[in-house]
Amino acid sequence: MEIKCEGSKWFFTLNNNLISDEEEVKVSGFSTRSGAEKAMKIFSLLNKYDTHSLYSNSDLPSKPLPNKEEVENFLSVVKSDNYIYYLMFSLAIYCGMRLGEIASLKWQDICLSGAFIDVYQRTKKSIEVKIPLSLLLELKMYYNSNSSVSSESGLVFINSKGEPFTLGVLMYRLIYYLKMSKLDHLRFRNLKHIHKHLY
Repeated sequence: MEIKCEGSKWFFTLNNNLISDEEEVKVSGFSTRSGAEKAMKIFSLLNKYDTHSLYSNSDLPSKPLPNKEEVENFLSVVKSDNYIYYLMFSLAIYCGMRLGEIASLKWQDICLSGAFIDVYQRTKKSIEVKIPLSLLLELKMYYNSNSSVSSESGLVFINSKGEPFTLGVLMYRLIYYLKMSKLDHLRFRNLKHIHKHLY
């Protein structure tokens, strides 16, 4: 990983195929080099992995998958900090979606009346994913109170500037919340398969 500057913003890239189908993920938006360095250290040191093994293709967790109580604690930590991230990571856990799929999710892909999501994968083919009742109610509330419904992009999740979330930002926040919940041994592919493990 190498820190670079683009205009007035600093960034670094990750070679990580665990969170998306993209070969590289750009972690950007840092106003100072020190901010980018701090974030890069978090990616390198979390999970008690070195930089190379953290981004390897291996999918074996260093500890067992969390139990239902630990998952609920993780989502509670996220929800108390940011409701949008809470919904996004709930989709990962309960619907098995990847970060890239969640970031590009549009309202037209969600059938709130039928309680399912059409998830479009790299082949452009879609698979129908059922939404659990508790998450469905949350999405309906979010839909009824959210300005993103009328945005031109049609995206379900947009940031405060009305822009799509980048994969780098989502992964940064995911690792932050996993650490806060003491579940930082997990990687995203483990996280998205938790619903199969628990439900």
